[in-house]
Amino acid sequence: MIKSAVIQNIDLFPRWQEILAVALGLADEFSVVYPNGEYDTENFLLNGKPEFVSLPNLKVGRWPNMTDSSIFLAVWMIPYES
Repeated sequence: MIKSAVIQNIDLFPRWQEILAVALGLADEFSVVYPNGEYDTENFLLNGKPEFVSLPNLKVGRWPNMTDSSIFLAVWMIPYES
């Protein structure tokens, strides 16, 4: 079982939307690293940030591997089924 996967630039993969949908369907958490600062539509590193930061149960922390950036961690709340 894979515990984590890193994709630097998912839109370089063919059918990336299908890959992302399957990965999110199997995941119980998902994180994205964004540079700190104001949202700028011209900065491709900020793509999807407004949508991602609006997710419920979001945790934010400092990302030590990139200067002036934060990691945003979304945890899915999986309902219990008996």
